[in-house]
Amino acid sequence: MLPNFLIVGAEKAGTTTLASILAQHPDVFMCEPKEPRYFSHPSRGRGLAWYASLFESAEGKKAVGEASTAYTWHPHIADVPQRIHETLGDIRYIYMVRDPVERLISHYRHAVYYRWIPEGLSLDEAVERCPALFDCGRYAHQVEQYRAVSAWSRWKIIALEDLLRNPEKVQRELCSFLSIGDHLTPLPHENAGDDLFALPEPLRGLRNLQALIPGRIGNMVRRKLKQLWGRRIEAPELDPAERDSWRDRYRAEVERLSARAGRDFAEFWWGEGHTEG
Repeated sequence: MLPNFLIVGAEKAGTTTLASILAQHPDVFMCEPKEPRYFSHPSRGRGLAWYASLFESAEGKKAVGEASTAYTWHPHIADVPQRIHETLGDIRYIYMVRDPVERLISHYRHAVYYRWIPEGLSLDEAVERCPALFDCGRYAHQVEQYRAVSAWSRWKIIALEDLLRNPEKVQRELCSFLSIGDHLTPLPHENAGDDLFALPEPLRGLRNLQALIPGRIGNMVRRKLKQLWGRRIEAPELDPAERDSWRDRYRAEVERLSARAGRDFAEFWWGEGHTEG
């Protein structure tokens, strides 16, 4: 068995939370690991049999999926839509978005945590060193890479802010999109992706502890290590002028996404009455 839907991103936009919610639905199967990255990293040499084995327990489930955010890392990872279509055909896609400036800040902290960039850089310096930090928030550009292989009707765009403010409404919309029965699940209490801590050098290798000890036990051990020895990775602070500048850099992308989705995301994220963070 293979997936009939994918959560393809965006990075640092709530995909872990959404995958966790869907995994608790009786009609849904979400694979472990959450992000197999089969279509983004084919050079790893893992074949289709390996990928299919991740879903061998999905028998009887109406919606079978995975959630690899690397599927929307264009242009840094290319040809993903074609590989997906060749293997899975005309599936459904779920794409999580959030205020792109807030997403960028979260991705910055993620990059420091994984040592893609050194700590202490400004946001401009970080993007210069690692352009993917900015490009993963080019939502319209990322979705447009799939135009040749997927109709817009096969896509569901979900704003993280909506999921956090009105989870029941979003879940009902998702159930309708995936053609499964309504089943509402409370939001997880924490999202580790936005709560990152730098560990001392001797403990750096334990960032991948979940791969060695999967599930709740691994998560508990990691949390305890953070409490004992961790130092929170701080996000760069933006003054109002800097924040407006970053919004302007994303504005054309947000307008294109708005036109495609039929919703004014610029007003939703940056209009009067919105809240920062």
